[in-house]
Amino acid sequence: MFSRIFSRLKKRILRLLNIKTFDDYFIRIEPFQSRFVEPRNVDILLPSDYYSSGDKRYPVIYMHDGQNLFDDSLSFSGTSWGVGETVHQLSEKGEIPKVIVVGIWNTAARLGEYMPQKPLEKTVSNIKDCWFTQAYDTQIVSDNYLKYIVEEIKPYVDANYKTDSGQHKTAIMGSSMGGLISMYALCEYPNVFRSAGCLSASWTIGGEPMMDYMKKHVPHPGNFRVYVDYGVEEKVGNYKHYIKEINHLAKDKSYQMQNNWLVARFPGEEHSEGAWRNRLDVPLKFLLKELF
Repeated sequence: MFSRIFSRLKKRILRLLNIKTFDDYFIRIEPFQSRFVEPRNVDILLPSDYYSSGDKRYPVIYMHDGQNLFDDSLSFSGTSWGVGETVHQLSEKGEIPKVIVVGIWNTAARLGEYMPQKPLEKTVSNIKDCWFTQAYDTQIVSDNYLKYIVEEIKPYVDANYKTDSGQHKTAIMGSSMGGLISMYALCEYPNVFRSAGCLSASWTIGGEPMMDYMKKHVPHPGNFRVYVDYGVEEKVGNYKHYIKEINHLAKDKSYQMQNNWLVARFPGEEHSEGAWRNRLDVPLKFLLKELF
């Protein structure tokens, strides 16, 4: 009797907090409010031993384009990254540690939230006059988007879930424009994020302003880890040129290639959620290495 009463009370409280629980291991906050950007849904995936592990604390991966991560029916392309399945399989095999995944949904402002702001601010007196703003008719608000993650979402997750909240146990990852904002996040908040995963990142859109910014702001190795990959993108514009610049940058910063900086090539692989799903194990194993 008491368990039924508690269960009903719990569901009522969660509804009042805009929290939807699909099961005990997958929670959706609809929406997660913000002082900085438009609110949007945030998904939280907990590891399989979360409720039986006592005081154990878990690393956290923050991922962009949240609606594309877990559920094919919600994904932009009809195919998701399959994050839940891949994380579960790898952790059960002991190839990665048990980890909490936070999926932050995108909005109609996606391009402006994911385009690194400070590199473009260096090129114009008013950010509203930069080529990106004019071409895509959007306001660049990536600094506020990162504040949303760092000052609102992460503190909430740390306060309400068993996270190991330290920098050494916190990663950020995305694809395409999400790859750009992940690199930007590492540069802007090296005290918050240890690792950045940049799958098929849109380096040709970031262009030379992003390369110049990275040369100055990518943190020196320390305990950092950076993952970069690409497939069919190498055939687009100056993509190969930017990959060469990224390799030179890593060496100039004294990163050890394949050790704490990995650039992986997947010849001909599509720029799609399906392609990132197929190789998700590679960045996960690299970014979470040594976190057991």
